[in-house]
Amino acid sequence: MNEITLAKAIEKFKEGKLKESEKDITQLIHRDPKNYSIKNFLAIVLISQKNYDKAISLLEEIIKQSPNYIDALTNLGNVYYERKELNKSLLYYKKILNLEPGLSNVNFNVANILNQLGNNEEACKIYKTLMIKYGENSDYLNNYSTSLINISEYEEAKK
Repeated sequence: MNEITLAKAIEKFKEGKLKESEKDITQLIHRDPKNYSIKNFLAIVLISQKNYDKAISLLEEIIKQSPNYIDALTNLGNVYYERKELNKSLLYYKKILNLEPGLSNVNFNVANILNQLGNNEEACKIYKTLMIKYGENSDYLNNYSTSLINISEYEEAKK
């Protein structure tokens, strides 16, 4: 018998066999409907297929049952970002930061959204904090410099 396992579903996902992975994960959820990790992984597969509405419904269902489940909140922020719904994305990322303020990737996403929404000063503060805490990686530095230029802080941007 060919037993369906999460490891096999993940392997299919990595191989780009998204529909097969989705089918396997759906069967796993039927066996264990309260397993948020498996449901969250299904949402990732759905997002990879650009099936955003179905992913959003699933992630919202997870959050209803477990409001502080950071992975689901992150994926909701990500899917809304993909759909260019920046304010909704920002809302979910800020919920995450209320739970875990030190998550560098979420802080970076918030700064990027603030930049896109024209709030360059606030974005600069976040980029600067990230560089102080985690070092001057190229993404932080480039985005910080761009934000400084956007608010006419040319001398600081040169540094």
